[in-house]
Amino acid sequence: MSNQDLEIVKAELADPTSDRVLEVLVLAQERGGAIVTSILDDLITATTRDVKLLDEIDSQALEMKINARAVLVLPWLVLVALTVRGGAFRDFYESPGGVRAERPRRSRVQSPSRVNPRRR
Repeated sequence: MSNQDLEIVKAELADPTSDRVLEVLVLAQERGGAIVTSILDDLITATTRDVKLLDEIDSQALEMKINARAVLVLPWLVLVALTVRGGAFRDFYESPGGVRAERPRRSRVQSPSRVNPRRR
């Protein structure tokens, strides 16, 4: 296999790990095979480290997604749990004060068409 063939394979694969292996093969072809085993051992170590790092990053991203969903859902679950069973919380929302707390007053914000442009 010539250097041109290895370059073609390198272009077709377009993968950083395969690029490293192919570079080692090119080096082995140019300088001889004695150095190849130590370079491949170093390459194995570096690739293993890269894969572990990528797995760790993926797991941290998944953990962040799970936490975000939990923060969104848990308050609603607590609210449902408090209102489903009887007790002081449910009694409050069935009272006239609780009805007023459920229906807040509408704010009296002017619509943009009614705002006086000279008043700033």
